[in-house]
Amino acid sequence: MSNLDKLQQLNTNIPRETLVVATDGLVIKRPVIKRSGIAPKSWLNKQRHAQAVQESLQEKSGKYYFIPKMLEISDSQMFAIEQRVPGLPVTDTYFETLDEADRAIIYLGFAHFLNDINQSKPVLTQRDTFDNPEQPGDVAFARIVKHLKKNLSSKEIDILNKSKEWFDANSINDTSVVFCQGDMNQHNIFYDQKTKTVSFIDFADARYENARDMFHRDIARLTWLDIGKLIQMYKGLERTQPVVTESEPTVAHMRNALQNIKWCGQEVLTADQRLFKARLAILKEEIKKLGNLLATVKATNTFKNALNALDNGGKQK
Repeated sequence: MSNLDKLQQLNTNIPRETLVVATDGLVIKRPVIKRSGIAPKSWLNKQRHAQAVQESLQEKSGKYYFIPKMLEISDSQMFAIEQRVPGLPVTDTYFETLDEADRAIIYLGFAHFLNDINQSKPVLTQRDTFDNPEQPGDVAFARIVKHLKKNLSSKEIDILNKSKEWFDANSINDTSVVFCQGDMNQHNIFYDQKTKTVSFIDFADARYENARDMFHRDIARLTWLDIGKLIQMYKGLERTQPVVTESEPTVAHMRNALQNIKWCGQEVLTADQRLFKARLAILKEEIKKLGNLLATVKATNTFKNALNALDNGGKQK
């Protein structure tokens, strides 16, 4: 492996943490330590994470798409080797050369791929992400409220608790949190016209994400893609776990407000003596906003209940 630097470099996008080169139908990856500053152990762990995701998807892929196998990961020489997928990256230019039949294969494979990777792990609600944090440094919302009780008034604590209770009860109407590829760009989806194969690569950053953001922020970066068409195909597929791809606006507003509280609360808990008062003041301002939103939500719900009562013969729920 001493001649890796002489091999063909494949990743032509902005240099990141991995150098990707190819030879004899294989792809070899090495960390770009000088450019990224990434620790060797961290890079290797990401390759093993990618391998686990790839193996899970290989069991599901079938006829709709192809996932390459990770063949070797070397701790001592710091490289990973996987199969090289057939075809070319689906760029705007390449997509324009394809006929409708080829494009239909790409859309169908894409929809099945998203469905399979989303279903490969439990589909979560937004409530789950508040109460069971997985990211380093993330703190559960309930713990933040508990630790800040001595710094907040009883009214402020009441706003936090009631807002969270309302959100928990209505989170079923919020977008789901799903496991996804995490870095969908034009270099990570390939199509081969000869074999009619659509392939997906690069699972080092696979993670949980808001389902709406997965479509409208991550995947939507593929400018050749009709995102509405893809979502419609995705929704038509069978799945064992339901996935909500859009949020009821009021629920989304409450989630965003609670998330701001959570971020501010984490900053207050970790602030040193000099910054504590300033950050606590910011948190209190966010709680005021949350209180106003809670009042609006309650008024809106009361109005909705009154309308429902009229529809149900005058019996208000």
